[in-house]
Amino acid sequence: MPSSYHPRSILFVPADDQRKIRNSVTAGADAIALDLEDSVLPEKKQQARELCKTQVLPRDTSTQIMVRINSPRSEWIQDDLAALEEVQPDAILIPKCESVDEVLVVADAVAGWAREKGLRLYPMIESPRGVLKAAEIATASNMIAALAFGAEDFSAAMDIRRTNEEPELIYARSAIITVAKANDLGVVDSPSLLLNDPEQLRREVLRSRSLGFTGKFAIHPGQISPINEIFSPSAEEVTEAHQILEYARKSGQGVFRWNARMIDEAILRQMRRIVDRDEIFTTRKS
Repeated sequence: MPSSYHPRSILFVPADDQRKIRNSVTAGADAIALDLEDSVLPEKKQQARELCKTQVLPRDTSTQIMVRINSPRSEWIQDDLAALEEVQPDAILIPKCESVDEVLVVADAVAGWAREKGLRLYPMIESPRGVLKAAEIATASNMIAALAFGAEDFSAAMDIRRTNEEPELIYARSAIITVAKANDLGVVDSPSLLLNDPEQLRREVLRSRSLGFTGKFAIHPGQISPINEIFSPSAEEVTEAHQILEYARKSGQGVFRWNARMIDEAILRQMRRIVDRDEIFTTRKS
């Protein structure tokens, strides 16, 4: 995938569950995140690391393999980092990230093999301190490809009572998205905890997309299809984008009218982005 590619869907898989790891391969997610952190009990951390190292996972151009390590502030971080060189993931998720130093702990530990691999880092912003430090974290290493939001931990830290539309989280989400966009990074939204309400799930994914997220975590294979669909340009959007760009090319006008809309350079940039994303995801499906 090109360096500008950001996965739409990232499926969390407990790294100590061999069956779920195997099933994740055919789930259709753009990326699989083997989780060493919250979904793995302390007594199973080492078993999870060993499974990460021994599982045969796809290494093609369409499915990224990520690992969510434990926090750099945790007692497990050194063992996690030692295992990563054998795993050779495409990306590392750094949970509960609150400082530049935490990014550098990971970046320095993987420096010996990261450049050749093209390893990417995803700091996860999950606390009030993390939100306040997001701008510093985003520029801590040139290996950072995206930021991610962790709504559950953030809500717990803020003593937030979450509602269906989550207006109480709009500041944190918007702050993280703004930092990511200012630094030309991807930005991934927290997973939905809903497993049996497809309509509410779609509303959540649509909200994420509308706010400017480039993708969303999933905790169940059934969540992947709507995430991929909503984070992909629709056929109508792609058709219109091509038509507008072609008209702009032929007319030579900087500003023009299109179906009762005023089109300027800002709109043209959006149209180019739609075309680019469509080409990326069409290539992935082929």
